[in-house]
Amino acid sequence: MNVDETAKNIRRFSQLLDIRLDDIADTGHEHTQARLLKIAEETGELYAALLRYNNMNVLKEDGSVTWEDIGKHVLSIAVTALACYEHLDGNREYTLDALELKIAQTLDWAKKQVGED
Repeated sequence: MNVDETAKNIRRFSQLLDIRLDDIADTGHEHTQARLLKIAEETGELYAALLRYNNMNVLKEDGSVTWEDIGKHVLSIAVTALACYEHLDGNREYTLDALELKIAQTLDWAKKQVGED
């Protein structure tokens, strides 16, 4: 993975979402709220796919979702969340740095939970 290129792509995706949100008056936090709702929307799509995977959605045909499809939905949530963070951080391309720090902090927390030093 080319980290610099990935950081630029996250920034660009965030900027493209900004363009899509131009028709929403942003008097403070409307664009940010729209991004957070987009994360929720992507999560809803994951839930719907999981219901179909488990043949629990009576409104749609069952069995048309694979475990690979579920994984793609999870990644869509991650990408959307990273673009939201990029927006919150002013599109400065520091999202991957923040992600690396958050992963390290989360790993430290998890180690403590299971008694690892």
